[in-house]
Amino acid sequence: MLKVNRNENIEILSYSEVKRVEGYVGNYQVTVEKKPRYVNNDCNGCGACAEVCPITTSNYFDEHLGPRKAIDIAFGQAVPFLYDIDREVCVECFS
Repeated sequence: MLKVNRNENIEILSYSEVKRVEGYVGNYQVTVEKKPRYVNNDCNGCGACAEVCPITTSNYFDEHLGPRKAIDIAFGQAVPFLYDIDREVCVECFS
């Protein structure tokens, strides 16, 4: 994943979802929805926000088998290594 992230010819659209694919072989039009992280671009992945977050919820990455904080990184090897906030459970204690 790191090698792909460093390739200048590849754009990683993390935390995104393909909504529609149209066209034909060699000429596709793809509509992608980029989901908001609710964390500004200054995040350096230090984890201080997750340490103080009072809300624990189930972890969608491991099929809800383990816990995660309302602000967390999807999984340990995520590229880019950026936090996101689960707005469904966040109580906005730092807003």
